[in-house]
Amino acid sequence: MTLLCAPVKQFKQSEKVDLIETIDKTLYQQGRPRYVDVDWKTPVLPPGDVIVSYHNYEETPDLEAVLKILQQAHPKAHFYKIATMATSTLDSLRMLDFLQKHPKIIGLCMGELGAITRISAPIFHVPIMYAPLCEEDINAPGQIIVDQLQEIYHFSQLNPETKIFGLIGDPVHRSPGHLYHNDVFRKKTRNGVYVKMVVRPSELSDFIDFSKKLPFGGLSVTAPLKEAVIPFLDEIDPTARDQGAINTLVFKKGKIFGYNTDGDAALDVLSDVIHKTIVILGAGGAAKAIAYSAVQRKAEVVIVNRTADKARSLAESLGCGWSQTIPKYDILINATSVSMPIDEDDLVQGKTVMEIALYETEFLKAARRKGCQAIDGMPMYLKQAAAQQELWFDTFQSNRRCC
Repeated sequence: MTLLCAPVKQFKQSEKVDLIETIDKTLYQQGRPRYVDVDWKTPVLPPGDVIVSYHNYEETPDLEAVLKILQQAHPKAHFYKIATMATSTLDSLRMLDFLQKHPKIIGLCMGELGAITRISAPIFHVPIMYAPLCEEDINAPGQIIVDQLQEIYHFSQLNPETKIFGLIGDPVHRSPGHLYHNDVFRKKTRNGVYVKMVVRPSELSDFIDFSKKLPFGGLSVTAPLKEAVIPFLDEIDPTARDQGAINTLVFKKGKIFGYNTDGDAALDVLSDVIHKTIVILGAGGAAKAIAYSAVQRKAEVVIVNRTADKARSLAESLGCGWSQTIPKYDILINATSVSMPIDEDDLVQGKTVMEIALYETEFLKAARRKGCQAIDGMPMYLKQAAAQQELWFDTFQSNRRCC
């Protein structure tokens, strides 16, 4: 069990946490053990149960080397605490891998990129984790307040059998995935926790290596990794292979399986598209998936992209049209990362206009001004996320095979 400790500026008791860290670094709560937290350079430890702490606010160094230094300095410490700055998500995964080998270490990474180490502490037998009761009590970068930790990530329910799920890509901050998926886990009593992780293309290979060592159950994949992740997969669903893009990873029996739920989700939102002209803006991973599904449903698809070669290549692979200008359409879909990728004059009153982004883009605002039937990205998101849940928990994998 991981005890939750709240650092406070002024002493106060709270039923929301197990321990309180007061100004003199004493961890205390009635009915619980009492600990004193001291810096590892302290020459002589005070009496009682002592936490010997190491803090590095610049980087995450060699963790085994740090632990060895602490053990040599104070071999009789009750707990060792190692808190380092995460300069990338890889630092956080290094910390988690380290904690798997040393289950009684209080280990965490500070900063926004270290969130996964705080959230997943109970999975790795971390004895104590720190979470302030309110924002004014935050005393280290990246701390998550108690209410968020409990209500969003159901921290007190996590355990060593919990599987980690999450979103990888860059950026990830606009995604509501941590809200949606953790809520589903709670409602369906699925033993998982979902976190968002910034992973850049240059970090993907190392990320995959770490993910195989850690208790991951599945991942959502967003830009710019939907195509980049393909070489790292053991098996790929035939439909996803034809689409040339992946948005869902399933970790099972030592292998990583790749799927795509974007295309069907977008077309399910649009409903009947047979013989309708659909113009898709963009030629990236999401555009590929949507265009593939639209072609399969017998829509007349035209790809428009600022780079003509990419538009032509995608169109030729799918057997559809491409253009450098906006042709006449029934449905216009923005599958780019650009807030307003076309001139407002290209929007036609009464036509269906769809935005896949999960924020109010200029494209969507302009579509509403022009009297289009505007669809934001949330309906598509909810459908593709629900399909991811089913893939992760097997209820329709029998209908989708990997080659």
